[in-house]
Amino acid sequence: MLELAGAGVVTASALWVTVGVMRIAAGQPGDTAIAVAATSAYLPLHLWHVQHALRGRRPAGAAWSLALMAVVIVATLPVIGVQWLAALYPLSASVLLLLRPRWSIPLFAGLVALPGVAAVMLGGQQWVIYFSAGVLLYGLVLAVPVWLIATIRELRAARTAVADQAVVRERTRVEDELRHTLGSALETIAGEADLAARRIGAEPGLADAALRTVIGTARNAVAEGRRLTAGFRPPALRTELESAATLLRTAGIRVRLVVPDELPEPPPHTLLAALHAEVSRLLQSDGVRDCTIEIVDHGGDTRLVVAHRQSGTA
Repeated sequence: MLELAGAGVVTASALWVTVGVMRIAAGQPGDTAIAVAATSAYLPLHLWHVQHALRGRRPAGAAWSLALMAVVIVATLPVIGVQWLAALYPLSASVLLLLRPRWSIPLFAGLVALPGVAAVMLGGQQWVIYFSAGVLLYGLVLAVPVWLIATIRELRAARTAVADQAVVRERTRVEDELRHTLGSALETIAGEADLAARRIGAEPGLADAALRTVIGTARNAVAEGRRLTAGFRPPALRTELESAATLLRTAGIRVRLVVPDELPEPPPHTLLAALHAEVSRLLQSDGVRDCTIEIVDHGGDTRLVVAHRQSGTA
């Protein structure tokens, strides 16, 4: 969905500029070639800025590309006249998308005021409000959706990173416990077994003692392994449901849990898998406003039911 929204922003930008060129071609046919040439020079730079901003990135050489775009637009203004002021629209958007606020805000304000000065100098005073308002509206209408899309992408990336870090931490914990318990036991078993193998012919008594040590250590290792395995059992279903609800609320989704007093423990793996899949789907869906997560018992068959409502629906 975000890819489609981003493509829509880029397409709308290109269409808006194209309409401006068509208006010049209709009203000033003699300037059509210059308008097309100048637009072909600056429009790719503008679309390049938008595409990077949608990813939350600032392209290399952003300042130089912005300066080149401004030079092309301003240099063409005296040639074509007042109608070329529409070329300031994409320039204002690129300024907002590329520069930091301390630079973008004053430059954007200057671009909003520029049509007032330029229109008077070019003899088109009646166009002052039209083009000044156009620069203001186009810059904001394009920049705000781009900022929102980039922010949503950053939030999704942060969620994925948090989940990945949690998995890594859990794996590290399991590996440390196994290394400190079963690892040392296996080393002891290997050493004692090697000692017994070397002494079984010459010193049967010592070999017998080593084998007894191996057996005892192996039994202790099996018991410790069972203890660790019991600690790695799936968490309680109620805990999983509450964790899922917390994660969804963090993402701005209102959640209502409908859970019976008695829940199956340990929870079926299929039920946990379904819960995780539904949470992932809700987090990746755009416009989800609220949802209900319900555990239903049908004659001993525990099922998960998830219903959600999109933004804008009653």
